[in-house]
Amino acid sequence: MVSLGDLDGDGHDEFVVGAIVAEDAGTDAGTAALFYGPVSGSLALSDADVHYTGGASKDWAGYALAAGDVNGDGYEDLLVGAPQSEPGGLSAEGATYLILGLGQ
Repeated sequence: MVSLGDLDGDGHDEFVVGAIVAEDAGTDAGTAALFYGPVSGSLALSDADVHYTGGASKDWAGYALAAGDVNGDGYEDLLVGAPQSEPGGLSAEGATYLILGLGQ
């Protein structure tokens, strides 16, 4: 889980959770689930406000998560690691997905 700070200005922090075995785009594609605060009680992945899903089965997207302003535009950006991704057909080469401008 990564805290993203208050992206929408409502006074509550947002956070993202990685779930590598989520099956939104195929078996174990994985997802990074973004939740806008406030949150209370227990949550399920289906409660997320936004899902950033791996591109193919067995990507394991969400295995690693990082947030920060990567491009200097003043908005949080999200990096989602997918260590089992096979870009270009290379076996388990891995990939990182970059989502720019959270909170815009």
